[in-house]
Amino acid sequence: MDGNSDIAIEITDEAGWSKVAHIHPLVYPPEDPVTSMWAGVQWADADYRFVLRRKGEAVSHVALHIRQGLANGGPVRIAGIGGVMTHPAAQNNGYAQKLLRAALDKAAELQADFCLLICEDRNVGFYEKQDWRLFPGPMIHQQHGRSLPWTLSKIMVRDHGRLAPRGGTIDLQGLPW
Repeated sequence: MDGNSDIAIEITDEAGWSKVAHIHPLVYPPEDPVTSMWAGVQWADADYRFVLRRKGEAVSHVALHIRQGLANGGPVRIAGIGGVMTHPAAQNNGYAQKLLRAALDKAAELQADFCLLICEDRNVGFYEKQDWRLFPGPMIHQQHGRSLPWTLSKIMVRDHGRLAPRGGTIDLQGLPW
């Protein structure tokens, strides 16, 4: 079991991706049919990247996006969570949960109204245990200059500064994360 002295969390900007890019194909293999469908998606750059290092090595990551969007036609400040991944050799140590908590703390500091993430079916249970719930309505996002409904996977929301929408439509007013 890892001691807390072996673990450090670093908060960076978009440039922090270079510290964790090597983990991405291990967690989201390009040949996996679930993740391969996302290959052509244009993704938004993160505002913040949370990197957990164990004994100096980057092993886990969470991205935070802060976005002015719309929920049921009204303006909202959305905290988008994306890029959640932990190196397979470091999984099941609670690292992703630690980074999610750090990202949620930052989202509170930035006065987000609610949180939203895009989720593979296999990860729904993981997020439900952390107070996320499936969003039943459509989520609109931008792709190649067009507004489109997201259809590739599930959307999950979490209450934060106020209650997350229980239905209706969420419009990201930009690229997904």
